Amino acid sequence: ALKAIIKKSMEKFDNNKKLRNRKNLNPPIRYNLDSLIDEEKAYKMFSLPLACAMLALMLVSLYVGWGYMGRLGLLNTSPPVAKKNEALSYANVDSNAESIVKNEASIKIGKPILATFGETSVIYQYPNCAAKEVGGIILLAHGCSHSVTDFWPNSLACPTCIGLPQELGKKVHLKKKKKFRNWYQLFLKKKFIVLAINSLDRYTKCWTSTQDVQNVEKILSNLRASEQWEYPLFAFGASSGGSFVGRLANENAFIENQKLKGIVVQIAYVNDFRSIRIPILYNLMKYDNGRKEIVMNAVEDMRVHHQKTVRKLVPLYRESGPLPIHPTFFSDNLPGKFDEPSSQQLHLLFASKNVINSTGYLNKDPRKNTEWKAIVRSTSFFAKLQDSLLPDESPLSELMNVAFAYHEFTAEFASDFATFFTLIANNSYTGEFDRSHRSALKKDDKKWRVQIDTNE
Repeated sequence: ALKAIIKKSMEKFDNNKKLRNRKNLNPPIRYNLDSLIDEEKAYKMFSLPLACAMLALMLVSLYVGWGYMGRLGLLNTSPPVAKKNEALSYANVDSNAESIVKNEASIKIGKPILATFGETSVIYQYPNCAAKEVGGIILLAHGCSHSVTDFWPNSLACPTCIGLPQELGKKVHLKKKKKFRNWYQLFLKKKFIVLAINSLDRYTKCWTSTQDVQNVEKILSNLRASEQWEYPLFAFGASSGGSFVGRLANENAFIENQKLKGIVVQIAYVNDFRSIRIPILYNLMKYDNGRKEIVMNAVEDMRVHHQKTVRKLVPLYRESGPLPIHPTFFSDNLPGKFDEPSSQQLHLLFASKNVINSTGYLNKDPRKNTEWKAIVRSTSFFAKLQDSLLPDESPLSELMNVAFAYHEFTAEFASDFATFFTLIANNSYTGEFDRSHRSALKKDDKKWRVQIDTNE
């Protein structure tokens, strides 16, 4: 730009010089001075200061702009440095995972911390308590097609998180009773560190056996060293993740090194269950028929085997039944997407199209019968939902699967899981059912009543 200005000035000077050489044209008066100033002299006098002034202006503009972008964090590629009373929301971990950049204030503030161990993404969060009050670490293992980002809501601290409704533990309508359970916040409230680790297979996102066990153990060992964790470990897994935590419970070296004390297996079963020597709680869905039969046989087998010896090793069982879709079902469970009018409208459409019966229950499996998706797309509010309706990524699809009670992550018994882990952490778990758990069992199932009566 400076070159162009100087070139233009030179051209103007040459033109004026030619005009001045004409016989009938007097030299132009360029400035209102007492005497005429030669234009060539004037150009030489003012061009250099003008160029210097423009260069200085450009440098000042660059300096101001650079500082402004720096304050916005647009130029910062390194992990943020925590202020005195502020927790880091991101932890940069090298390939060996020997150290994590983290401020000690995070143990009080409790923001999710993102870390990368080699190619594996990890998120963990401290409870709002002193380090000595922490009861343990709860490892969350996702299912196939899912990731650690499903467990936390989208925020400045976790910009890649998506927070699916059941992983977060949104409102769940049970019969005529509304309950609100926040999944990871519930564990944090019970003073547990919540930790989620991705599976190695990022294509199917399912868990394998040996490779994932080794990877998770390595990550846990590095975290224990860098974070100075001496706490016991508990594990929760759903579907493929449930089978994986069951595998962890069969690894004696892992149990000893990582202090694994108890597991919750959801919508999955465990191979070699007879060799497990730590407490286990199963959570199956009503229509998970094949898995449900295997789990119930395993529970009965372990009940007979341990009722006279180590009763706390008798597995606990919780069954999630179908949920009725009532007029505010969608606004209760997905408040960020549905308001009450749109929820009521969709409820009426489902009823008129025979998607739900007279009592509000789904007539068909929403995975196989996708008529309901066409109904949702036809509504006036569909665009506002911003929901793809695709499996494993759609909040509404997940909620429909939970309502049908077939092979879906559910937060229905999250409070039971928290109590289960807390009792074990406090060394007060005896394997007995509390009377409040009777409602979770079938009243006409004699073997469950026998288990309750025997333990009580």
